[in-house]
Amino acid sequence: MLKKAVAEAGRFETDIFHLSCHGSEAGIRLANGEDLAWEKLVDDLKPLATRNRILVNSSCDGAHSGIAKAFCANTNRFGYICGSTAKGGVSFHDACLAWSILYNVLANCGSRSREAFQEAIDKINGIVAGDFVYRRWDGKTHRYLSYPVRRRA
Repeated sequence: MLKKAVAEAGRFETDIFHLSCHGSEAGIRLANGEDLAWEKLVDDLKPLATRNRILVNSSCDGAHSGIAKAFCANTNRFGYICGSTAKGGVSFHDACLAWSILYNVLANCGSRSREAFQEAIDKINGIVAGDFVYRRWDGKTHRYLSYPVRRRA
């Protein structure tokens, strides 16, 4: 189903690919029970991954640093990756609210600017539990930058 969804999204030239599944710091689990490590997921998403597209990974650890590292090692990359980094997971209700906020802010701003994403993430984290972040590809440093910035202790 993932490959079919990627093909459909590519045919319709979508701006956002929303993936909803189970996840962990190692990768995701598809509805058929198949586990995909981040590298395999990145390989499967390669046809869609461009700097003009957004990946919303609605899963536990959906924005784990592992997905960013896997995309960094690839030539095809999404401009933004949005998701949670919560270790305890995200409830279904919080995920629904989080993504509603994201899409509402992006639609109302009429923009996919860094400021619009920051506003959305700030609103999400102010209302729901889940440690939501975005990772934005920075062509100058050749890596994903994260917001909010995580301070190392």
